[in-house]
Amino acid sequence: MDLTAIINTVAQNIKNDSHEATSLLELSNIANVLNDTIGGEGVIDNLKSAMMHNNNLSKTVTTWVKEGTNAPLDANMLEAFLGQGKVEEFASKLGIDKSIASDSLMSAIPMIIDQMTSSDTSLADGLLKHIGGWQGILEMIMRFFRK
Repeated sequence: MDLTAIINTVAQNIKNDSHEATSLLELSNIANVLNDTIGGEGVIDNLKSAMMHNNNLSKTVTTWVKEGTNAPLDANMLEAFLGQGKVEEFASKLGIDKSIASDSLMSAIPMIIDQMTSSDTSLADGLLKHIGGWQGILEMIMRFFRK
């Protein structure tokens, strides 16, 4: 599945979520703003960069690129991934409250990465390589349980 199709699917999920404000939005507008917010085709590079600075984000992303349930994204990880001010910009462009925008993005980003990496294993391999492969995942898990 290409990025445009993934963005459109995720935009439909945002439109159909539990927030009345998002249900009133144009689907194409959600898709365009979402694509701009995540960095379009550069989303994987942006994610790799953010993972270098946020160990919790690396642990979370690992669940998105492998089979199984996706770990949730929290507000701090969202800001680490998108950069400061992007949630506000997303909210402003769509005319919705910042908390709704944050909720929408925290659910959208894992879906996007999950779908991108499940359809193109080279993307998943690239992200895994960035965190040290399966050995890196094991080390992160071991560090997590030592805390």
